[in-house]
Amino acid sequence: MQNTSIVKMGRVSAFTLVELLVVIAIIGILIALLLPAVQAAREAARRMTCTNNMKQITLAVHSFHDTCNRIPCQGNQPGYSGSRWSYLTCLLPFIERTALYEPISSANFTDPWNNANAQAAAQTPISNFVCPSESAFGMGHAPALNASDAGAAAGLEQAWNTINSYSMNRGDFYFGWSWYESRGMPGHQNQVVGFSGITDGLSNTVFGSEVAAATSRATGTGLQVRGHLALGIEQDLRYIDSPKFCLDAAMGNRIIGPGGGYYLSNRWWDAQTAYTAFFTCLPPNSPSCALALAYPERGEDPVVSASSFHTGGVNVSYVDGSVRFVSDTIHTGDLSKMPPRNPDNGNRYHLYTGMSLYGVWGAIGTRSGGESESLP
Repeated sequence: MQNTSIVKMGRVSAFTLVELLVVIAIIGILIALLLPAVQAAREAARRMTCTNNMKQITLAVHSFHDTCNRIPCQGNQPGYSGSRWSYLTCLLPFIERTALYEPISSANFTDPWNNANAQAAAQTPISNFVCPSESAFGMGHAPALNASDAGAAAGLEQAWNTINSYSMNRGDFYFGWSWYESRGMPGHQNQVVGFSGITDGLSNTVFGSEVAAATSRATGTGLQVRGHLALGIEQDLRYIDSPKFCLDAAMGNRIIGPGGGYYLSNRWWDAQTAYTAFFTCLPPNSPSCALALAYPERGEDPVVSASSFHTGGVNVSYVDGSVRFVSDTIHTGDLSKMPPRNPDNGNRYHLYTGMSLYGVWGAIGTRSGGESESLP
């Protein structure tokens, strides 16, 4: 007897077009929801690396102080001939960069354009000096500047532009980069300061902050505030104008004039203010301004504001080695005020004594203003 089997033909199950579109839409919504979280996690990791970089720099300051009994100067290092080497240069042996430090030291800190070995060290990028949140991270060198844009300035070649994110606090009012006076950290061999000279307390005094670097060589108005200088400010900011004049040089996050140039934070080795220093008068991520249009690569004795590519503020390091986040909205007092002239010190504004005029931000930027301000 022949076996027979009966095959039942059933309907094959499948997605309809509508169902497929619904699934795709759901996946798209999930991606849209997850993407900001992923980006936030990545930025948190970058910010943590940035914080660790700043801690290492401040710990190196302590090691330097243990050896030399002073804080490294911002240019004009005691006992040496050159004037342009920044505070970061002094810290190289304490961050495992002795090979870069030795040719600079053996040349008696001669300015790098006068010594080939020192020049090679200055032209070496240091990744730990650049915050991973920076748009310039991974570039090594910032672009060269056109000679037509930089006037008679020397060192236009890209090799000199070794990017840096971390600048030294020079106090709550601006002045010429080579002047030795400072209400913040020391800047000259004529003003050597140790920890004992920080009478406001190591945990109440800012050592350094981030200052964002630009990645283009563009000049003109309309540039982003971060990384750029507002140039051609008519008043000489060191003598006759308040911080508010610089604040008004921008609208939103764009410089409105009269001119603009790049070059903030583009040389870790250089003590010029635009490269490795800042002031605690204007709040974080405010404009940075300079007098001269003739030097768009660095301005002329600019007022430099702390800045970063983090959302809402900047990391700052304190002299005690801690690193804290400072909001763009930190109290800065009345920015239209000018300090009183100091008749005992050349009648200059930046040498005024006593408490800062510029709120909490100004107070934590002075080493001996008599304030007790701090951040949580």
